[in-house]
Amino acid sequence: MRRSLIQFKDKDITKIFEILPTLTPLNDSDRRTICLKQFQFDSKRIIGSCSTTCRKGYPQVIVMYPVNLTSSTISSGILRLTCPHLVREIDQLEREGSVKKYNENLTNKPEIIEDFLQSHETWRTIRKLAMNEEEVSFVQTKLQDRANDVFESGLIGIPKGRYLSISN
Repeated sequence: MRRSLIQFKDKDITKIFEILPTLTPLNDSDRRTICLKQFQFDSKRIIGSCSTTCRKGYPQVIVMYPVNLTSSTISSGILRLTCPHLVREIDQLEREGSVKKYNENLTNKPEIIEDFLQSHETWRTIRKLAMNEEEVSFVQTKLQDRANDVFESGLIGIPKGRYLSISN
């Protein structure tokens, strides 16, 4: 059984690993590197990492639990880049206008729209699978009328009403 599945017995995250076949649990070395050197947060927030690694051999992307009851935090963006080199490259692309170009493609190409909407639905499903009843209740209590913004958001926390944009 995967380590992540043992840590979170009250969450049926098996389905998350089925939806994301390239997702794997982190080994202890990767957890230490990501949590201590890059983000300074508890490794229990990490569901797993993409099997793709950077040139240094570390995971490029992690999938995180959306709710941390210990720190009373909520994040609709559960996908996070972990490779600092990749983050810098993407930041550069964004400065060069790639978000605007991608959004223009979204509005002009129906085949891209369909795939993008499916991606949002997939991440919405993953987010829901990653929360247990106590965490859902916490989100509802803390955010009240805005709780559905978390439950219904898509890829990288993009709100449902803005699914045809890559910026949240």
